[in-house]
Amino acid sequence: MRGVVLLAAASLAAGSFAAAGCASARNAPVVQPAASAFPGSALAIEPFAAFAVPSAAAPASLHPALDDAVAAANAQPAPAKPPEEPADPDRWRFEFAPFLWVPAIDGTIGVGQLESAMDLSFGDFVDTIADHGENVVTLHAEASNGTFGFFGEVMYLDLEGEGERTRTFGGQQIGQVTIPTRSVTIEAETGFTSTTAELGVSYVLGRTRVTGDVEGTAHAELLAGARWYDVETTVDLTPGPEVELEEEWLDPFVGLRASLPLGKTVALLVRGDLGGFDLGDASDLSYRVTALLRWDVAEHATVFFGWSLLDVDYETGDGRDAFVYDVRMSGPAAGVSLRF
Repeated sequence: MRGVVLLAAASLAAGSFAAAGCASARNAPVVQPAASAFPGSALAIEPFAAFAVPSAAAPASLHPALDDAVAAANAQPAPAKPPEEPADPDRWRFEFAPFLWVPAIDGTIGVGQLESAMDLSFGDFVDTIADHGENVVTLHAEASNGTFGFFGEVMYLDLEGEGERTRTFGGQQIGQVTIPTRSVTIEAETGFTSTTAELGVSYVLGRTRVTGDVEGTAHAELLAGARWYDVETTVDLTPGPEVELEEEWLDPFVGLRASLPLGKTVALLVRGDLGGFDLGDASDLSYRVTALLRWDVAEHATVFFGWSLLDVDYETGDGRDAFVYDVRMSGPAAGVSLRF
């Protein structure tokens, strides 16, 4: 009977320990009932520490050092992606830009003692392009390494015009004789062919990075070079002679060019120069002013449009050999620039 009582007490204690271990999710307490002995029995019930169950949420590690190494490796940030190498600032870049300039032409062209006023509007110029599109050629090209550069431009125009003038003679009275009055209408056909080519160098004076809503790089350049003119003028009078004269000269020039970003892909380009200075056979004075809005439509392509003005005042020779070219050309320009 005493053995049955001892077995029941042991089973009851074990059931209480199991219930206590399931009640706690973390750090389950170990049930350790005090040792006891039944009177008169040599059998004692020892504590149940050997049967303690550790918490499932915080398992014990068999290799603490290995766990520390893994935790340290996980705590370190992932290696950063190596930065891309910046573009070589000294690499030469090239630009080729065909464009169309539609100027109104105003001024005077004189050959010998004959002078003809030029007054060609935008509409007249457009009509000329429509009738003789091959008679207008304009090209621009540049090469630069970011600091130094070279640039060139060619413009060829072949224009024709006609007009007439009526002159009246006679009407004077000499003594008793009256000279009859007579009117003569003189028709004139004028041909005007102009080739202008410039070649120059550029040097970047400075540049600055613009940030914020407008992102880009603003820069200013010093320009120096020469502009060559070849002008051929023909005046055919009816009745009368045909007069033809060709003149060419070279104008040195200096100027500035600046670019100002207006957005991530839009920039304003402004250029101005002065030339001639009556040096040798150069013109008395020439100047050019250009303002263009440039829009990068692709990585290697830019479209542009704006306004350009070229004014030249040139005179040479006397008498029959006199030549006068005092002309201003001003009008809109547009084109596309290809870079590589």
